[in-house]
Amino acid sequence: MNMTDIVIKRIDKLGRITIPAKWRKNMGDVVIMMRKNKEIRIIPLEHFKLSDLFDSIEFSGTAEDWTDVKRMKKRIIDEILRF
Repeated sequence: MNMTDIVIKRIDKLGRITIPAKWRKNMGDVVIMMRKNKEIRIIPLEHFKLSDLFDSIEFSGTAEDWTDVKRMKKRIIDEILRF
């Protein structure tokens, strides 16, 4: 790993962390954040794959949503964009 890829940041009283501008440049306006144990992963929505969420979220869709991957992905993205 290149040393320019490592940054130490403080978490403010509201729990916010500033992502360096160079890193944000190509991330877009919406990201997905995943937490596993003590790690946080931030993924630009355009690079998001449903397999990234495997065994990590609860999904309460219909049986049709489960059999139609495009429908399931659209539903998840729609729910994310409401935030």
